[in-house]
Amino acid sequence: METKKNTYVILRLSSLGNVAMLVPVVTQLSLTSPDDEFVVMSLKPLGDLFYGLDNVRFVEVAPEVEHSHGLYRLFKQGKALKPAKVFEPHGDMR
Repeated sequence: METKKNTYVILRLSSLGNVAMLVPVVTQLSLTSPDDEFVVMSLKPLGDLFYGLDNVRFVEVAPEVEHSHGLYRLFKQGKALKPAKVFEPHGDMR
């Protein structure tokens, strides 16, 4: 397996519509930067939206279970990916 240059985390913890709007953006990023890895962190049922993109990985976020005690566990999970950048497109962490 080849090593990717950079890892970028895209965090979106919202409804289907808000995550669906990311699909064309992430698709374009994937196609224009094939040597980089893009990790989308969102709710489990929305992972299939990013199916078929070679350098896009989906990481399930479970606010009711695993991440129910705040964002610290989510932060640790994202940090373990050693991302070059973390994007939260909505700009509002609730």
